[in-house]
Amino acid sequence: MSVKGVLTIFLITLGLSYANHTWAQTNSNPLVQPAVVDSMAFYNATKKPAISDPKMTEYAPTIQGDGKTIIFSGSPSGTKHTKYNLYQTTRTGDTWGAPVELTKLNSLTDSSDLINGPSLSFDGSTLYFFRAVLDTLADGRKVTNEELFYSIREKDTWSAPIRMGAPINSPDYESFPSISADGSTLYFVRQNKEGPRDRDLRRIPQFCTSIYRSVKDANGNW
Repeated sequence: MSVKGVLTIFLITLGLSYANHTWAQTNSNPLVQPAVVDSMAFYNATKKPAISDPKMTEYAPTIQGDGKTIIFSGSPSGTKHTKYNLYQTTRTGDTWGAPVELTKLNSLTDSSDLINGPSLSFDGSTLYFFRAVLDTLADGRKVTNEELFYSIREKDTWSAPIRMGAPINSPDYESFPSISADGSTLYFVRQNKEGPRDRDLRRIPQFCTSIYRSVKDANGNW
């Protein structure tokens, strides 16, 4: 399957999950089972992608809890550098509008920087993502690193990005945040300097990452 089919499959899967969840809540007869649905057959029969631009590669979608807003990463085809920006689209009825670039967030990076991995809170009020930043070390050296940020919705736009800081961000690589529905738990990827647990894999020099989790305390701190 091409990359451009990812958003369509994502929405189909979301719809099927919602349908099964609704059935489980409303059907009181435990002997009645929902009909099996072949998602690929459904996709091939409809072929109505929610978001598809032949001049762009789209992936990593995140959808608001009410199903009316999607934010995703997109990269125009044919550009000299593979530059991913964040885009937003909203649904009116059964129709998704044209994606709109989140210029306020994307403008903080240059043509070779990375901004990616969006994750919307359930109510759509907060957007988590990661992007490349240029930091100056204590010895004066400048290094590029990926760190987690968040932005607060302000009517039809978003606030300036805010670094999540410690203990979420570290001197190492962090990326692809995913916020839980209740907003209390954040999952993300971080560089694992200890390397793979497998003995054979540890013999191969490589960049290793692991999934981490952070939970808010009673004061709202991570």
